[in-house]
Parts: sequence; structure tokens; C-alpha cells
Amino acid sequence: MKYKLINSTKGGEGGNEGYKHTDEAKRKMSEKGKGKKKPGVSEYMKNRIVSEEIRKKLSDKGKIRCAGKGNPMYGKKRPDVILRNKEKIGWKHTDKSKTKMTKSRTGEKNPNYKHGKYTKEYKNKHKRVYKLTKDKVIKMREMWATNEYKTYAELGELFSISGIYCSAIIRKIKWKNV
Repeated sequence: MKYKLINSTKGGEGGNEGYKHTDEAKRKMSEKGKGKKKPGVSEYMKNRIVSEEIRKKLSDKGKIRCAGKGNPMYGKKRPDVILRNKEKIGWKHTDKSKTKMTKSRTGEKNPNYKHGKYTKEYKNKHKRVYKLTKDKVIKMREMWATNEYKTYAELGELFSISGIYCSAIIRKIKWKNV
């Protein structure tokens, strides 16, 4: 028999934080626990009466022992964190290891190979049909000079390039030599 597991939260919240039991549920839990021994609590400790004076003394001792300079870790860093950080300082991959990692994830070895921009369909669909030549660049600049086109995108569409690239060509950021 298979069970369908359903989480009440996405996780990482620390259990059922913020959940409130109904009064009915609290009553049922109370009745179920009555008459049972509680593990780890002796009869002496359960029935012990502690005066207010002793409670105050114990509270003060705990505050002194664990707060501020009384804490054994006061002003210190955890040794395991220090070692972990020392190992990472100045460490980088070598060029050889970088090339190995690149080769290990190219082509069909890449986890995204079967979908997205690695498929043949995508490459064929987004293949540049028109390559720009000097003549086309000159023609593009002449067309822009006529003020017939209002946007770079509109002109770039005719040459199958983006508006941004068209803008760079017209302003002679790209194809400076023409």
C-alpha cells in the first residue's frame, strides 16, 4: 500500500512553528498521558518543593556562569570554523583543472544538452541567416541617414540583427573601418 505524503510547509521553518493545538486536541493529549510515568524524571524530583530563595540563587549562578566573561567561549572563535576558513584562503583552481572541468561538461555531457539552447532545433531556429558585409553596413547607414526609420530595432529587423547592434553599427562603435 502506497501512502501519499503531504507536507504542511515547504520546509526550513523548524517543524510546526506557530501551530496552535485546538482545545479539543489538548484535552485528548492530556487524557492520554494521565497515569503514565514520565521518562527521566524521578519521583523525588517530581514532588520536590523549591523555595523562592533557592530558585533565585540558582538563577543568578546560571547567569554568571554563562553570560559575558563567565562563558568559556567568550572572545574566542570556534576552532573548526577557523580551520575551515584557513583552508579556503588563497585557494583557486589551476588552469589545467579548469580545462578538465570544462571538457567534462561540454556537448552531450552537459546536463542541459537535451533541452534548451543545446538542441539542434534551437540552433537551427536561431541560426543567423544573414551575415553582415561591408556593403550591407554602408546601405544600413545610408538608410538611417534618410530618416525613414524611427528606431534602430525597426532598421535592424530588415538585416536580421538586434536594435542594439544596429545602433552600435550606425554610431560606428562596431564596424569602425567601414
